[in-house]
Amino acid sequence: MKTAEGACNTLIGVLNAQAKGLATVFRQVLAEKRSLLERGHFQSGPPKEQTCIAR
Repeated sequence: MKTAEGACNTLIGVLNAQAKGLATVFRQVLAEKRSLLERGHFQSGPPKEQTCIAR
């Protein structure tokens, strides 16, 4: 029983570490998008490539 419990705790620890890593990456991506938006890289209109394909 102890080995199963230990394995479970190890798995939980690994999953927690992965979740923290993903949260950090997600925060970085959001911060990058925000800074790009502030610099005006994303205009409100559709990209030029999409308008060309639409025609």
